[in-house]
Amino acid sequence: MQNFTYEELKQGLKRNEEYEFYFGSDTYSFSCNEKGWYLTKFSDCENYQTFNSGLELLEKGKIEGKYIIEIFDKLDFYLF
Repeated sequence: MQNFTYEELKQGLKRNEEYEFYFGSDTYSFSCNEKGWYLTKFSDCENYQTFNSGLELLEKGKIEGKYIIEIFDKLDFYLF
């Protein structure tokens, strides 16, 4: 289970912090470069979601058909 709040995650993404986390037995990441933000499932790196900002990623990104805020308490984060 994560050791920070959803609001703290939002603030971290505003600072361009990148995160790796587990959801169930799968590993995911929130990452960015000069072209945008990405939500990536490590076991399926060819299929990723792209966003203009970290905040857009939080608002529109989905894992297994659910928005991040809906499953936030089930995510196990660590900073990389």
